Amino acid sequence: MSSPIARVVMSLAERLAPPAHASWSAAMRAEFEALGGGPGSTKWALGCLVSATGWRARAEAGWVAASMLGCASAYFLNAQIFFVVVDWAQANSTVWFNTMQAVQAALLFALCFALVAVWPRRAWLIGGVVPMVWLMGWPLAAFVQNLRDSLNDPLLMLDVEPAMPFIAFPFWWLAQQTWAGVLGAIFGWSLWRVTRGRAARLPATSL
Repeated sequence: MSSPIARVVMSLAERLAPPAHASWSAAMRAEFEALGGGPGSTKWALGCLVSATGWRARAEAGWVAASMLGCASAYFLNAQIFFVVVDWAQANSTVWFNTMQAVQAALLFALCFALVAVWPRRAWLIGGVVPMVWLMGWPLAAFVQNLRDSLNDPLLMLDVEPAMPFIAFPFWWLAQQTWAGVLGAIFGWSLWRVTRGRAARLPATSL
């Protein structure tokens, strides 16, 4: 009988293995069961986990690299637009701040939309991770800080319209920072579903 730890590690390796390596994953599981819980079962499970992690990393490398490149490109474009907007708005800080907020939201929406249109099965990852990468992890760090402060005084009412319990503020603020990316991912996934459905309804043609 294999140890519980070895079985958990082996199950994790099976889950990590991408579909393209399903046959290898099945072979590794068969070998694991053949060991019968012997002294080598834990080492085998760990080896399988390392292999599966490598396979998964290679399988996900495309959209991860595209996300990083897209964030860097959009961030550079955002910076160039910033100087144009500031020069245009001059001293009116309200105008350039609101304009840059809209520009940033549009760029983030377009980036997530394009990524999900290419990798639709990673929509939930792209919608959640890309806004964090875009803003260099700042929304998540600020969310944790705000949540900690909120838990210290959960009944404090904010001077906002409408007023909300202070405990809700971190979630409201995080949504403000990431909504454009999430919305872009949803629209990209919806476009993929529509085009996939139309393709499925097309009559088959013979050569």
